[in-house]
Amino acid sequence: MPRSDCLVAFSGSTWRAYPLALQLANAIELFPGSRRRRADISELRKHSLRVFEQMMTLLNDLPAGQTSPEAPDTQFLMGGFSWKKSEYRIWRLHFDAHLGRYTFAPIREWTGQEEGARKVVAFSGDVAQEAADRLRTLLHERGKMTQGGLDMEPFEVLRDMIRSGLYPSVGGAPQLAKVYRYLQVQPFVVMWPDRDGTPHAYGRPALSYEIFDAPLLDPDAPAEHHRPRPRRPKRHAEATAGTGLCEVDWEQEEDDWEVNDRYES
Repeated sequence: MPRSDCLVAFSGSTWRAYPLALQLANAIELFPGSRRRRADISELRKHSLRVFEQMMTLLNDLPAGQTSPEAPDTQFLMGGFSWKKSEYRIWRLHFDAHLGRYTFAPIREWTGQEEGARKVVAFSGDVAQEAADRLRTLLHERGKMTQGGLDMEPFEVLRDMIRSGLYPSVGGAPQLAKVYRYLQVQPFVVMWPDRDGTPHAYGRPALSYEIFDAPLLDPDAPAEHHRPRPRRPKRHAEATAGTGLCEVDWEQEEDDWEVNDRYES
């Protein structure tokens, strides 16, 4: 999102969800009050529903005999830090067939927690209940069901479900980002399928010459992460006039990797 105090994820049909997410991002970008976070994320949640509702009314060229669009099978999770409430908030945005429009449901804290313990988590998709059950099992095993908060356990659940291969609708490298209380978003680079695998950012693997400027995360030790040292040019690029072709060598101080690649413009 163009603002740095929230994140949005979706489940369901990409062809339905992506246009909505794109128009929501555009709406934020074009309104300074939202882009600069003067409008709290609670106001963004309301605006998101209005954008989604408007987009549904703009559908046309329906199949012969169909008078209204089919109910979308898409859900969104919107979460971030509310500077008005001074707390993290998560909402589920979903289409209500009875109302004929998108609506929302706040994600509540878990009940039955000991004093000082606080857990708020949401899963979305066709195997969301399986993910929730796995999370409860994991917390029971670690003695955290009623104590403390959540750390990286939801990530571990997602990791194990992807690796299991039992869920066709859940796959690819996990995407991970964090919203800080000072209203900044930090994406993480996930090594996938393990620490010796390929760096992935927002689900996309790095090209051979790319180094993502974000903390690296080992999926089997997710509580530990570090930021890679920036690479520096070992020698200047040499360009050949008329071809737009150049060769660049890069090195990292600790010689973790060396990249020799060619770029065509």
